[in-house]
Amino acid sequence: MSFHKVGIADIKQLQIRSATVNNKVNIQDVTSEVFLYEDLFSSYISATMTMLDGTALYTTLPIVGGEELTMNITSSGTGSRSLNRKLIVFKVSERIKVKNDLEAYTLNLTTKENLIDASTSVDRSYKKPVHEIIQNIVSEYLTPVSGKKLVSFEKTKGIQHFVATGITVNAFIKQLCREAESITNPASIYLFYETMEGYHFETLDELYAKAPSHRFIYDELSSAESTPGASAKLESNISFLEINNSVNLIHGQIGGQYSMEVKSFDPLTKTFKSVTYDYSKDKSKGSKGNQATISNKSLDRYFKAPTVSKFVITDAHRSTTDYITNQDNDTQNTFRRRQGFLARESSTLMQFGSMRIHFSVPANPNIIVGQTMNLIIPRADDTVAGKRKNDPNISGKYIATAVAHKIDVISGNYATVVEAMRKNFQEKVT
Repeated sequence: MSFHKVGIADIKQLQIRSATVNNKVNIQDVTSEVFLYEDLFSSYISATMTMLDGTALYTTLPIVGGEELTMNITSSGTGSRSLNRKLIVFKVSERIKVKNDLEAYTLNLTTKENLIDASTSVDRSYKKPVHEIIQNIVSEYLTPVSGKKLVSFEKTKGIQHFVATGITVNAFIKQLCREAESITNPASIYLFYETMEGYHFETLDELYAKAPSHRFIYDELSSAESTPGASAKLESNISFLEINNSVNLIHGQIGGQYSMEVKSFDPLTKTFKSVTYDYSKDKSKGSKGNQATISNKSLDRYFKAPTVSKFVITDAHRSTTDYITNQDNDTQNTFRRRQGFLARESSTLMQFGSMRIHFSVPANPNIIVGQTMNLIIPRADDTVAGKRKNDPNISGKYIATAVAHKIDVISGNYATVVEAMRKNFQEKVT
Protein backbone atom coordinates (compact mmCIF):
# COMPACT_ATOMS: atom_id res chain seq x y z
CA MET A 1 0.00 0.00 0.00
CA SER A 2 3.05 2.29 -0.26
CA PHE A 3 1.47 4.20 -3.19
CA HIS A 4 -1.86 4.73 -1.47
CA LYS A 5 -2.82 6.96 1.44
CA VAL A 6 -4.89 4.93 3.81
CA GLY A 7 -7.71 5.17 6.30
CA ILE A 8 -8.43 2.86 9.19
CA ALA A 9 -10.43 -0.35 8.87
CA ASP A 10 -12.92 -1.48 11.49
CA ILE A 11 -12.76 -5.27 11.27
CA LYS A 12 -15.88 -6.62 12.90
CA GLN A 13 -15.59 -10.23 11.75
CA LEU A 14 -13.20 -12.52 9.89
CA GLN A 15 -14.30 -16.10 10.38
CA ILE A 16 -13.82 -19.33 8.48
CA ARG A 17 -15.99 -22.44 8.69
CA SER A 18 -14.60 -25.86 7.86
CA ALA A 19 -15.89 -27.73 4.83
CA THR A 20 -15.35 -31.10 6.52
CA VAL A 21 -16.46 -30.63 10.14
CA ASN A 22 -18.77 -28.19 11.95
CA ASN A 23 -15.95 -25.96 13.11
CA LYS A 24 -15.73 -22.14 13.00
CA VAL A 25 -12.49 -20.25 13.64
CA ASN A 26 -11.75 -16.52 14.06
CA ILE A 27 -8.86 -15.90 11.66
CA GLN A 28 -8.19 -12.20 12.20
CA ASP A 29 -4.92 -12.97 14.04
CA VAL A 30 -3.55 -15.04 11.16
CA THR A 31 -4.76 -12.83 8.28
CA SER A 32 -2.31 -10.36 6.81
CA GLU A 33 -4.32 -8.69 4.02
CA VAL A 34 -7.84 -8.75 2.59
CA PHE A 35 -8.43 -7.76 -1.04
CA LEU A 36 -12.12 -7.53 -2.02
CA TYR A 37 -12.95 -6.82 -5.67
CA GLU A 38 -16.12 -5.64 -7.47
CA ASP A 39 -16.10 -5.44 -11.27
CA LEU A 40 -18.75 -3.93 -13.52
CA PHE A 41 -17.86 -6.46 -16.23
CA SER A 42 -17.99 -9.52 -13.97
CA SER A 43 -21.09 -11.33 -12.72
CA TYR A 44 -19.69 -12.05 -9.26
CA ILE A 45 -17.63 -10.50 -6.46
CA SER A 46 -14.21 -12.03 -5.75
CA ALA A 47 -11.58 -11.74 -3.01
CA THR A 48 -8.16 -12.90 -1.87
CA MET A 49 -6.80 -13.19 1.65
CA THR A 50 -3.11 -13.37 2.48
CA MET A 51 -2.47 -15.56 5.52
CA LEU A 52 0.51 -15.61 7.90
CA ASP A 53 -0.25 -18.83 9.73
CA GLY A 54 1.66 -19.81 12.84
CA THR A 55 -1.18 -21.94 14.23
CA ALA A 56 -1.19 -24.73 11.62
CA LEU A 57 -4.72 -23.66 10.62
CA TYR A 58 -4.13 -24.96 7.10
CA THR A 59 -3.68 -28.49 8.47
CA THR A 60 -5.88 -28.53 11.56
CA LEU A 61 -9.04 -26.87 10.21
CA PRO A 62 -8.22 -28.26 7.57
CA ILE A 63 -8.29 -26.04 4.46
CA VAL A 64 -9.12 -28.30 1.52
CA GLY A 65 -11.41 -26.03 -0.56
CA GLY A 66 -15.07 -25.27 0.01
CA GLU A 67 -14.60 -23.47 3.33
CA GLU A 68 -17.00 -20.58 3.99
CA LEU A 69 -15.40 -17.25 4.85
CA THR A 70 -17.51 -14.59 6.59
CA MET A 71 -16.21 -11.03 6.57
CA ASN A 72 -17.68 -7.86 8.00
CA ILE A 73 -15.44 -4.83 7.53
CA THR A 74 -16.07 -1.11 7.43
CA SER A 75 -14.03 2.05 7.88
CA SER A 76 -13.64 3.74 11.24
CA GLY A 77 -15.72 6.72 10.02
CA THR A 78 -19.42 6.98 10.76
CA GLY A 79 -22.12 6.09 8.25
CA SER A 80 -19.95 3.77 6.20
CA ARG A 81 -21.29 0.89 4.16
CA SER A 82 -20.29 -2.49 5.51
CA LEU A 83 -18.29 -4.97 3.46
CA ASN A 84 -20.40 -7.83 4.77
CA ARG A 85 -20.15 -10.98 2.67
CA LYS A 86 -19.87 -14.75 2.76
CA LEU A 87 -17.45 -16.23 0.22
CA ILE A 88 -16.12 -19.70 -0.52
CA VAL A 89 -12.47 -20.80 -0.70
CA PHE A 90 -11.92 -22.34 -4.15
CA LYS A 91 -8.12 -22.24 -4.37
CA VAL A 92 -5.03 -21.95 -2.19
CA SER A 93 -1.98 -20.42 -3.87
CA GLU A 94 1.50 -19.04 -3.12
CA ARG A 95 2.06 -21.32 -0.13
CA ILE A 96 5.58 -20.91 1.25
CA LYS A 97 7.35 -21.87 4.45
CA VAL A 98 8.58 -18.67 6.09
CA LYS A 99 10.22 -20.52 8.98
CA ASN A 100 9.66 -23.65 11.05
CA ASP A 101 6.58 -22.38 12.85
CA LEU A 102 5.19 -19.97 10.25
CA GLU A 103 3.89 -20.34 6.70
CA ALA A 104 2.27 -17.94 4.26
CA TYR A 105 -0.41 -18.68 1.67
CA THR A 106 -3.23 -16.98 -0.20
CA LEU A 107 -6.89 -17.97 -0.04
CA ASN A 108 -8.75 -17.29 -3.30
CA LEU A 109 -12.46 -16.71 -2.73
CA THR A 110 -15.58 -16.52 -4.85
CA THR A 111 -19.33 -16.59 -4.37
CA LYS A 112 -21.43 -19.72 -3.89
CA GLU A 113 -23.27 -18.90 -7.11
CA ASN A 114 -20.05 -18.79 -9.11
CA LEU A 115 -18.78 -22.03 -7.59
CA ILE A 116 -21.87 -24.04 -8.49
CA ASP A 117 -22.33 -22.41 -11.92
CA ALA A 118 -20.45 -25.08 -13.88
CA SER A 119 -22.69 -27.81 -12.43
CA THR A 120 -25.95 -25.87 -12.93
CA SER A 121 -27.79 -26.20 -16.22
CA VAL A 122 -30.53 -24.01 -17.65
CA ASP A 123 -32.91 -26.12 -19.75
CA ARG A 124 -35.87 -23.92 -20.53
CA SER A 125 -37.62 -21.98 -23.24
CA TYR A 126 -38.35 -18.27 -22.78
CA LYS A 127 -40.46 -15.96 -24.92
CA LYS A 128 -40.60 -12.56 -23.25
CA PRO A 129 -38.57 -9.33 -22.88
CA VAL A 130 -34.96 -9.98 -21.88
CA HIS A 131 -35.22 -8.04 -18.61
CA GLU A 132 -38.04 -10.35 -17.53
CA ILE A 133 -35.94 -13.41 -18.39
CA ILE A 134 -33.11 -11.98 -16.25
CA GLN A 135 -35.56 -11.53 -13.38
CA ASN A 136 -36.64 -15.16 -13.73
CA ILE A 137 -33.05 -16.45 -13.86
CA VAL A 138 -32.01 -14.53 -10.74
CA SER A 139 -35.06 -15.53 -8.71
CA GLU A 140 -34.90 -19.18 -9.78
CA TYR A 141 -31.17 -19.93 -9.84
CA LEU A 142 -29.23 -17.28 -7.87
CA THR A 143 -31.40 -15.94 -5.03
CA PRO A 144 -32.04 -19.42 -3.55
CA VAL A 145 -28.27 -19.93 -3.22
CA SER A 146 -27.29 -16.70 -1.45
CA GLY A 147 -30.49 -14.73 -0.81
CA LYS A 148 -29.26 -11.91 -3.03
CA LYS A 149 -31.85 -10.41 -5.38
CA LEU A 150 -31.95 -8.35 -8.56
CA VAL A 151 -32.04 -4.86 -7.05
CA SER A 152 -31.96 -2.82 -10.28
CA PHE A 153 -32.68 -3.46 -13.94
CA GLU A 154 -33.25 -1.55 -17.16
CA LYS A 155 -36.15 -2.56 -19.40
CA THR A 156 -35.45 -4.02 -22.82
CA LYS A 157 -37.18 -3.59 -26.17
CA GLY A 158 -39.44 -6.20 -27.75
CA ILE A 159 -39.88 -9.89 -27.06
CA GLN A 160 -37.09 -12.41 -27.50
CA HIS A 161 -37.39 -16.17 -27.94
CA PHE A 162 -34.56 -18.17 -26.30
CA VAL A 163 -34.24 -21.91 -25.93
CA ALA A 164 -31.60 -22.73 -23.31
CA THR A 165 -30.34 -26.29 -23.55
CA GLY A 166 -27.61 -27.40 -21.18
CA ILE A 167 -26.08 -23.94 -20.78
CA THR A 168 -24.75 -22.67 -17.46
CA VAL A 169 -26.44 -19.78 -15.67
CA ASN A 170 -23.55 -17.36 -16.17
CA ALA A 171 -23.14 -18.25 -19.86
CA PHE A 172 -26.88 -17.79 -20.44
CA ILE A 173 -26.86 -14.40 -18.70
CA LYS A 174 -23.95 -13.27 -20.90
CA GLN A 175 -25.91 -14.36 -23.98
CA LEU A 176 -28.94 -12.38 -22.79
CA CYS A 177 -26.76 -9.29 -22.24
CA ARG A 178 -25.41 -9.52 -25.80
CA GLU A 179 -28.86 -9.84 -27.35
CA ALA A 180 -30.77 -7.31 -25.23
CA GLU A 181 -31.74 -4.03 -26.87
CA SER A 182 -32.39 -1.00 -24.66
CA ILE A 183 -35.48 1.13 -25.05
CA THR A 184 -33.64 4.37 -24.23
CA ASN A 185 -29.90 3.77 -24.84
CA PRO A 186 -29.09 2.92 -28.49
CA ALA A 187 -25.68 1.35 -27.77
CA SER A 188 -27.38 -1.30 -25.59
CA ILE A 189 -24.24 -2.24 -23.62
CA TYR A 190 -26.02 -4.35 -21.02
CA LEU A 191 -24.07 -5.43 -17.94
CA PHE A 192 -24.97 -7.98 -15.31
CA TYR A 193 -22.88 -7.50 -12.18
CA GLU A 194 -22.88 -8.02 -8.44
CA THR A 195 -22.33 -5.58 -5.56
CA MET A 196 -22.79 -6.05 -1.82
CA GLU A 197 -26.41 -4.92 -2.28
CA GLY A 198 -27.33 -7.54 -4.88
CA TYR A 199 -27.43 -8.07 -8.64
CA HIS A 200 -27.85 -5.39 -11.32
CA PHE A 201 -28.82 -5.48 -15.01
CA GLU A 202 -28.36 -2.10 -16.69
CA THR A 203 -26.63 -0.51 -19.67
CA LEU A 204 -23.33 1.32 -19.33
CA ASP A 205 -24.92 4.50 -20.72
CA GLU A 206 -27.81 4.31 -18.23
CA LEU A 207 -25.38 3.99 -15.33
CA TYR A 208 -23.25 6.87 -16.59
CA ALA A 209 -26.33 9.12 -16.88
CA LYS A 210 -27.01 8.89 -13.14
CA ALA A 211 -26.16 11.76 -10.79
CA PRO A 212 -22.68 11.58 -9.21
CA SER A 213 -22.52 9.86 -5.84
CA HIS A 214 -19.01 11.09 -4.95
CA ARG A 215 -16.60 13.97 -5.53
CA PHE A 216 -12.83 13.49 -5.28
CA ILE A 217 -9.97 15.97 -5.68
CA TYR A 218 -6.33 15.37 -6.55
CA ASP A 219 -3.93 17.59 -4.61
CA GLU A 220 -0.75 17.32 -2.59
CA LEU A 221 -2.27 16.70 0.83
CA SER A 222 -0.04 14.30 2.73
CA SER A 223 -1.71 14.49 6.14
CA ALA A 224 -4.75 16.00 7.80
CA GLU A 225 -5.05 18.05 10.93
CA SER A 226 -7.00 16.53 13.78
CA THR A 227 -10.17 18.45 12.97
CA PRO A 228 -13.40 17.13 11.44
CA GLY A 229 -13.08 19.44 8.46
CA ALA A 230 -9.51 18.40 7.72
CA SER A 231 -10.36 14.70 8.06
CA ALA A 232 -13.28 15.07 5.65
CA LYS A 233 -10.98 16.84 3.20
CA LEU A 234 -8.46 14.00 3.39
CA GLU A 235 -11.17 11.38 2.78
CA SER A 236 -12.08 13.09 -0.52
CA ASN A 237 -8.46 13.44 -1.56
CA ILE A 238 -7.12 11.31 -4.43
CA SER A 239 -3.82 10.04 -3.10
CA PHE A 240 -2.64 7.98 -6.09
CA LEU A 241 -3.53 8.69 -9.73
CA GLU A 242 -2.66 6.86 -12.94
CA ILE A 243 -4.08 8.25 -16.18
CA ASN A 244 -4.62 5.73 -19.00
CA ASN A 245 -6.45 7.92 -21.50
CA SER A 246 -3.88 7.97 -24.29
CA VAL A 247 -5.53 7.97 -27.71
CA ASN A 248 -4.76 4.85 -29.75
CA LEU A 249 -5.99 5.37 -33.29
CA ILE A 250 -4.86 1.97 -34.55
CA HIS A 251 -6.60 0.15 -31.68
CA GLY A 252 -9.73 2.20 -32.36
CA GLN A 253 -9.49 1.50 -36.08
CA ILE A 254 -9.16 -2.27 -35.58
CA GLY A 255 -12.05 -2.32 -33.11
CA GLY A 256 -14.39 -0.22 -35.23
CA GLN A 257 -14.49 2.72 -32.84
CA TYR A 258 -14.84 5.31 -35.59
CA SER A 259 -16.75 3.44 -38.30
CA MET A 260 -18.15 -0.09 -38.50
CA GLU A 261 -20.40 -1.98 -40.89
CA VAL A 262 -22.68 -4.81 -39.74
CA LYS A 263 -24.05 -7.13 -42.42
CA SER A 264 -26.98 -9.37 -41.56
CA PHE A 265 -28.41 -12.37 -43.38
CA ASP A 266 -31.85 -13.88 -42.81
CA PRO A 267 -31.83 -17.49 -44.15
CA LEU A 268 -35.63 -17.68 -44.10
CA THR A 269 -36.19 -14.72 -46.43
CA LYS A 270 -32.78 -15.12 -48.13
CA THR A 271 -32.04 -11.41 -47.79
CA PHE A 272 -29.01 -9.33 -46.80
CA LYS A 273 -29.01 -5.97 -45.04
CA SER A 274 -26.24 -3.65 -43.95
CA VAL A 275 -26.03 -1.09 -41.12
CA THR A 276 -23.12 1.34 -40.72
CA TYR A 277 -22.21 3.32 -37.63
CA ASP A 278 -20.31 6.57 -38.25
CA TYR A 279 -18.72 8.10 -35.18
CA SER A 280 -18.42 11.52 -36.84
CA LYS A 281 -22.19 11.65 -37.44
CA ASP A 282 -23.24 10.47 -33.98
CA LYS A 283 -25.06 13.58 -32.80
CA SER A 284 -25.25 12.32 -29.19
CA LYS A 285 -21.56 13.12 -28.73
CA GLY A 286 -22.03 16.78 -29.61
CA SER A 287 -23.90 17.85 -26.48
CA LYS A 288 -22.35 20.17 -23.93
CA GLY A 289 -19.72 18.46 -21.81
CA ASN A 290 -19.68 15.40 -24.07
CA GLN A 291 -17.27 16.06 -26.93
CA ALA A 292 -15.42 13.68 -29.23
CA THR A 293 -12.02 12.27 -28.23
CA ILE A 294 -10.68 12.67 -31.77
CA SER A 295 -10.65 15.73 -34.00
CA ASN A 296 -12.88 16.10 -37.05
CA LYS A 297 -9.78 16.52 -39.23
CA SER A 298 -8.43 13.14 -38.14
CA LEU A 299 -11.81 11.52 -38.71
CA ASP A 300 -12.06 12.94 -42.22
CA ARG A 301 -8.48 12.02 -43.06
CA TYR A 302 -8.25 8.46 -41.77
CA PHE A 303 -11.72 7.04 -41.07
CA LYS A 304 -14.04 8.00 -43.91
CA ALA A 305 -14.91 4.37 -44.75
CA PRO A 306 -15.79 1.57 -42.31
CA THR A 307 -12.64 -0.03 -40.89
CA VAL A 308 -14.40 -3.15 -39.57
CA SER A 309 -17.15 -5.38 -40.94
CA LYS A 310 -19.09 -7.90 -38.84
CA PHE A 311 -21.56 -10.54 -39.96
CA VAL A 312 -24.74 -11.60 -38.13
CA ILE A 313 -27.19 -14.41 -38.86
CA THR A 314 -30.65 -13.16 -37.95
CA ASP A 315 -34.37 -13.81 -38.29
CA ALA A 316 -35.17 -10.09 -38.26
CA HIS A 317 -35.86 -9.56 -41.97
CA ARG A 318 -39.00 -11.72 -41.78
CA SER A 319 -40.69 -8.96 -39.76
CA THR A 320 -41.09 -6.99 -43.00
CA THR A 321 -42.43 -9.92 -45.02
CA ASP A 322 -46.21 -9.74 -45.39
CA TYR A 323 -46.74 -13.48 -45.79
CA ILE A 324 -44.98 -14.25 -42.51
CA THR A 325 -46.44 -11.40 -40.46
CA ASN A 326 -49.96 -12.26 -41.65
CA GLN A 327 -49.53 -15.81 -40.33
CA ASP A 328 -47.84 -14.83 -37.04
CA ASN A 329 -48.40 -11.38 -35.56
CA ASP A 330 -45.72 -11.95 -32.87
CA THR A 331 -43.00 -12.23 -35.51
CA GLN A 332 -42.84 -8.42 -35.68
CA ASN A 333 -41.57 -8.39 -32.09
CA THR A 334 -39.78 -11.69 -31.60
CA PHE A 335 -36.76 -11.35 -33.88
CA ARG A 336 -33.05 -11.03 -33.17
CA ARG A 337 -32.12 -7.39 -32.66
CA ARG A 338 -28.34 -7.46 -32.28
CA GLN A 339 -27.58 -6.50 -35.89
CA GLY A 340 -29.26 -3.14 -35.28
CA PHE A 341 -27.00 -2.00 -32.44
CA LEU A 342 -23.81 -4.11 -32.66
CA ALA A 343 -21.78 -1.40 -34.43
CA ARG A 344 -22.79 1.37 -32.02
CA GLU A 345 -22.26 -0.96 -29.06
CA SER A 346 -18.70 -1.81 -30.14
CA SER A 347 -17.82 1.83 -30.80
CA THR A 348 -19.28 3.12 -27.53
CA LEU A 349 -17.53 0.46 -25.47
CA MET A 350 -14.20 1.41 -27.02
CA GLN A 351 -14.91 5.09 -26.42
CA PHE A 352 -15.31 4.40 -22.70
CA GLY A 353 -12.05 2.46 -22.75
CA SER A 354 -10.18 5.37 -24.29
CA MET A 355 -10.80 7.53 -21.18
CA ARG A 356 -9.67 5.38 -18.24
CA ILE A 357 -7.97 6.25 -14.96
CA HIS A 358 -6.98 4.44 -11.76
CA PHE A 359 -6.92 6.22 -8.42
CA SER A 360 -7.09 5.51 -4.71
CA VAL A 361 -8.68 7.21 -1.73
CA PRO A 362 -8.44 6.40 1.96
CA ALA A 363 -10.90 3.79 3.31
CA ASN A 364 -14.16 4.33 1.46
CA PRO A 365 -16.49 1.29 1.44
CA ASN A 366 -19.28 3.56 0.13
CA ILE A 367 -17.81 3.49 -3.40
CA ILE A 368 -19.67 0.91 -5.47
CA VAL A 369 -19.11 -0.19 -9.08
CA GLY A 370 -21.68 1.42 -11.35
CA GLN A 371 -21.71 4.69 -9.40
CA THR A 372 -20.66 7.93 -11.05
CA MET A 373 -18.35 10.49 -9.50
CA ASN A 374 -16.86 13.90 -10.22
CA LEU A 375 -13.06 13.97 -10.28
CA ILE A 376 -11.21 17.28 -9.98
CA ILE A 377 -7.68 17.06 -11.39
CA PRO A 378 -5.42 20.12 -11.86
CA ARG A 379 -3.47 20.95 -14.99
CA ALA A 380 0.31 20.61 -14.98
CA ASP A 381 0.68 24.39 -15.47
CA ASP A 382 -1.38 25.28 -12.38
CA THR A 383 0.52 28.47 -11.59
CA VAL A 384 -2.21 31.04 -10.92
CA ALA A 385 -1.78 32.12 -7.31
CA GLY A 386 -4.73 31.20 -5.11
CA LYS A 387 -6.74 29.67 -7.93
CA ARG A 388 -6.77 26.11 -9.20
CA LYS A 389 -6.85 25.47 -12.95
CA ASN A 390 -8.43 22.13 -13.69
CA ASP A 391 -7.59 19.96 -16.68
CA PRO A 392 -10.87 19.86 -18.66
CA ASN A 393 -9.83 16.76 -20.61
CA ILE A 394 -9.28 14.69 -17.46
CA SER A 395 -11.47 16.30 -14.81
CA GLY A 396 -15.19 15.65 -14.84
CA LYS A 397 -17.69 12.86 -14.49
CA TYR A 398 -16.60 9.21 -14.49
CA ILE A 399 -18.20 5.84 -13.81
CA ALA A 400 -16.56 3.36 -11.43
CA THR A 401 -15.97 0.17 -13.45
CA ALA A 402 -13.94 -1.68 -10.79
CA VAL A 403 -13.44 -1.14 -7.06
CA ALA A 404 -10.85 -2.90 -4.89
CA HIS A 405 -10.81 -2.67 -1.10
CA LYS A 406 -7.29 -3.33 0.27
CA ILE A 407 -7.19 -3.90 4.03
CA ASP A 408 -3.96 -4.54 5.93
CA VAL A 409 -5.35 -6.53 8.84
CA ILE A 410 -2.19 -6.28 10.92
CA SER A 411 -1.93 -2.47 10.87
CA GLY A 412 -5.60 -1.70 10.16
CA ASN A 413 -4.66 0.39 7.11
CA TYR A 414 -7.38 0.50 4.47
CA ALA A 415 -7.24 1.96 0.94
CA THR A 416 -9.91 1.92 -1.76
CA VAL A 417 -8.62 1.66 -5.34
CA VAL A 418 -10.92 2.55 -8.24
CA GLU A 419 -10.85 2.05 -11.99
CA ALA A 420 -13.04 4.71 -13.63
CA MET A 421 -14.00 5.41 -17.24
CA ARG A 422 -15.82 7.90 -19.40
CA LYS A 423 -16.16 8.12 -23.16
CA ASN A 424 -15.66 11.77 -24.08
CA PHE A 425 -13.90 15.04 -23.35
CA GLN A 426 -15.70 17.95 -21.72
CA GLU A 427 -14.47 20.50 -24.23
CA LYS A 428 -14.60 20.38 -28.00
CA VAL A 429 -11.67 18.97 -29.95
CA THR A 430 -11.36 20.91 -33.21
